[in-house]
Amino acid sequence: MRRALLVLVMACSGSGGGQGTTAIPPPPPPPSTVDAGVVAPDAAVAAITPPDIKQVTAATQIKGSAYVEPQGYAQAKGAVKTLTGIPARGRVRWTIVVAGAKGDASVIVELPPQLAPPFVVGTNVQLDLRTSGGGPNAFGNVRVLDEHGVPLLLVDYAPDGWSVDYGKRLKVEKGSTYDEVTYAAKVGPTGKELELGSEWRAGTIDGVRFFGQGFAAKRNLHGRAAPPDYVGSWIDFTMIRAL
Repeated sequence: MRRALLVLVMACSGSGGGQGTTAIPPPPPPPSTVDAGVVAPDAAVAAITPPDIKQVTAATQIKGSAYVEPQGYAQAKGAVKTLTGIPARGRVRWTIVVAGAKGDASVIVELPPQLAPPFVVGTNVQLDLRTSGGGPNAFGNVRVLDEHGVPLLLVDYAPDGWSVDYGKRLKVEKGSTYDEVTYAAKVGPTGKELELGSEWRAGTIDGVRFFGQGFAAKRNLHGRAAPPDYVGSWIDFTMIRAL
């Protein structure tokens, strides 16, 4: 399994993936929650959500994973110009277009139907898109940050100041071609990371609430000849701010 993604939904503040944690201004106060793990509905998001998409109420209700269409590289800092969602393949296929100073940048992100992007048309964001791997192992990576640099949506692309690493060892599978060891994905600012597994969970970093999912693995190849499309190790994750 090469592509289980992590999705975190944040609710207050956060920062990015590079070297060292960078201090950032606090984001606006988070919306109220009913109780732990339950997020109150958000009128702004409901307005741009198709009728057949239900608002998430708890991490245990989220099913499936996220996917970003490989589209090369793009970057823009400005207002969200358009945001549309269409049900597809058991997910909702969101097309996000951001109007930047040097032109528009867009990304296509598929999310579980219980989730929706935590921003609306007119929200000021920074969008960064890249592609990792190649051929059948090419995957899109995206990060969308708010105007303070706090993550709104991350799929395999951490903000500056965050680390991405292998977390708790979960399982070992022996095979004739290779052995595979799976791990939780450990994501966040140094010392404040969340460990994310295949089951969705809620977590808070620097007062920001997220829903998250992740998958990481290392393979030990038997012999010298690797099978076609073989990948030796990876860490996948997605993060999205809680509403």
